[in-house]
Amino acid sequence: SIQGKHTGKRMSGQEITIPMTSVASLSLSEKELKNAPMGVFDMEALMPGAKIGGFLSLGFFKNLPFTIDYERQVIIFENQESLERIRSEGTVVPVILDEKDHALGIFIPLVLPNGQQVSVEVDTGSQALILHERYMETLGISQADAKVKRKDDKDETGHNYSRFFTTLTGSVHLPRAPEMKVDSLKVMFQKIIYDGLVGH
Repeated sequence: SIQGKHTGKRMSGQEITIPMTSVASLSLSEKELKNAPMGVFDMEALMPGAKIGGFLSLGFFKNLPFTIDYERQVIIFENQESLERIRSEGTVVPVILDEKDHALGIFIPLVLPNGQQVSVEVDTGSQALILHERYMETLGISQADAKVKRKDDKDETGHNYSRFFTTLTGSVHLPRAPEMKVDSLKVMFQKIIYDGLVGH
């Protein structure tokens, strides 16, 4: 039964209201969440033809340390021993948790090729780096450039958008770890409510 509603915003600012319910148990491998909140949404309307049954939100992992291994295509639940190894060998990146009602987001700082620092939401579902289109000018990218591809369309809320796709010249890196960088990164520019989103 529906137990309320959650209103959130798409990255372009349109509100989406989702009916909320809960399930007695939600499990992934041996990890279980009791009385798990669940949003009810028409996935086919959101992503036609994608054949995705749903999204497991970051909230499920709130108290479960985990690693996503993209090369092996697995999620690893960490234990005390593996966390100690990660802390000693890894690089610490400051994050900001954005928790509202049933939604949990993570933001990290990112340095663009021109040295400008922005705050981007971590979105593991995104294929590319997404930046607000205001950064096109500061990065010296013209919408009229032949290397910039434009797409005009509507999202599932009926909102018209324009997206600009290109490859950045230079590297994008973490402020405290310039060695953790990506060169010639594919980027999409659009008017959004954030500085940007960083994908996988």
